[in-house]
Amino acid sequence: MKLVVGQESKASNPGRALGPRGWDQILQVLPSRLRQVLARLQPHQVRDLSEVRIRANRPLQIIVNGTCRFVGGSGELTTVDKALVPTGDECVEALHQMARWSIYALQQEMKNGYLTLPGGHRVGFTGEAVLEGEELKLIRHVTSLNIRLAREVLGKGLSVAEAMLADNGQLLNTLIIGPPNSGKTTLLRDLARVLGTGCPSRGLPIFQVAIIDERSEIAACHRGIPQFDVGVATDVLDRCPKAIGIQNILRAMAPEVIITDEIGRVEDVDAVYDAARSGVALVSSAHASGLEQAYTRPIVAKLLAENLFDQVVVLSRRQGPGTIEAITSVKERRGCRCDG
Repeated sequence: MKLVVGQESKASNPGRALGPRGWDQILQVLPSRLRQVLARLQPHQVRDLSEVRIRANRPLQIIVNGTCRFVGGSGELTTVDKALVPTGDECVEALHQMARWSIYALQQEMKNGYLTLPGGHRVGFTGEAVLEGEELKLIRHVTSLNIRLAREVLGKGLSVAEAMLADNGQLLNTLIIGPPNSGKTTLLRDLARVLGTGCPSRGLPIFQVAIIDERSEIAACHRGIPQFDVGVATDVLDRCPKAIGIQNILRAMAPEVIITDEIGRVEDVDAVYDAARSGVALVSSAHASGLEQAYTRPIVAKLLAENLFDQVVVLSRRQGPGTIEAITSVKERRGCRCDG
């Protein structure tokens, strides 16, 4: 078993940190006043930007290097009392601009409380909940939006790919866990690139990779074309539920490894078992701050208890998003943490 602790991968190509058109994709969907202000941010601020938070009648906020900063009317970073204050109408206009990218977004993602923009950027929002029985039907009167910027960080997946490769040349089923904004999707993306491209100098062959990209965040496909580098031998089934997509991709593409986003619903379980029974390696993610917490989540605990996954990669934000705390064998159910 290999353990990697306290490691934070850096972008080997910082210029693509937000993808090919990353920041422009965000600016395009904002109301004119907010777009003009945020367009004045300095390049180094944009490089280190992870979130833009827009709240009606409250200061415009960005998260830079994990720190909350406020933005003034000329695009300068300022104090809370001098920050630009978006209006309720600007929140509504921004949401309408974002939703126009996808009919699916209007029908399904509004119910989920988030939208996925071209480029894989996720926009969460809150407002007044409308229920249908005990189910959330939609959110209306939206007054808060959180734009989380998707980042392409090359090289992050190499150590995990090496840990996945068993002595017999097979890949170990791997679950990536971490709290929100700990870099799970970023790691999945680069892991697809590494496995689907290979790295001969590190003894990694090319594997046939399939991504079930239910939220369109891993590959960020636009009209079926990945906007991020996910590997030369990688196929993507975009915006398809895992329960349907895994069955389809097994029949259609004969992959050697399937990569999916977060497991969390009951209907995901059978599909995951089907993948495991087919002999295809599986990589997925789940929300949990650590292995012990993962065992308190019924669906994830079931998969771990039945040894569906061979190992767990634990992420944190301790040294910034993407800090690998441990790569741990599920059977041993123990890890290692140090402050290196």
